Amino acid sequence: MLTVAAVVAIAAVINSIMPAINRAGQALVTSADVADDRLNSRIEIIHATGHVAGVEDVTDVRARWIGHRLHAEVNVTVAGGLSVADGHEVAKAIRHRLLHDLAHLGGVTVHVDPDGQGG
Repeated sequence: MLTVAAVVAIAAVINSIMPAINRAGQALVTSADVADDRLNSRIEIIHATGHVAGVEDVTDVRARWIGHRLHAEVNVTVAGGLSVADGHEVAKAIRHRLLHDLAHLGGVTVHVDPDGQGG
């Protein structure tokens, strides 16, 4: 059987470590929220990019938060027979679509590869 002094000592230890446990739990939730935000942002970028005329495939998306703004790099493939000017127009259309569709997007770089040479 525990003595009153032992119970008081155990309660004091628990009371002293609770703030640390709470902070650790909050950090885990925050990390999970950030991971969810990153995944959701990538999904939004892939979806919006895939609906731009001329895009045959979205081969890579990298997105990172810098402060309160998202910055992205997107690689796409287009038809191999497109001119450089036409490929550039596809890249401009992607950039416009992403900046319009994703309110939190601060900047995007688009790389265009001909079909069969992406990645």
